[in-house]
Amino acid sequence: MSKNTMRQAAIFLCDVSGVMAEPWAEAGYVCVCVDIQHPIRATRAKRHVVRRFDSGGEIHFVWGDARSWKPSQFDRFFFDNYRICFVACFPVCTNLAGSGSQDWQLKGLAMLTDGLMLFNSCEQIADWSGAPYCIENPVGVVPAHHRKPDYYFHPWYWGDLYS
Repeated sequence: MSKNTMRQAAIFLCDVSGVMAEPWAEAGYVCVCVDIQHPIRATRAKRHVVRRFDSGGEIHFVWGDARSWKPSQFDRFFFDNYRICFVACFPVCTNLAGSGSQDWQLKGLAMLTDGLMLFNSCEQIADWSGAPYCIENPVGVVPAHHRKPDYYFHPWYWGDLYS
């Protein structure tokens, strides 16, 4: 497929709801929401949930762990058929958020390491894509181990009214 006929894609890691993907799908993008909470067997059998939009856009809800997922698991010929235009990541922040700092000692280094590894995996995939990206994570330990964010945003900007 030539560069002119490749479909535009947006990838959303650690995303169960697809709320942030909706405007992209409405604009005609193929969106892939990857999360370990999506059914693994449906993904393996290529029968994952797909929401289709009048614009031709789609949201695919596929099983995957950001630490090991790759686009070829969604489509064997992903890089022949799609151009990644945007990546958004929502790694689990339970072990990284400052709001839970009173529990860090009890959780120990293993939980901190797990949270940082997931965040790091999301950043590696997003950076590797070459596309603009964002990684949602609350105020907590990430800046101490990585760097301060370029921008700040809140989950409720994207439909999570609980944060």
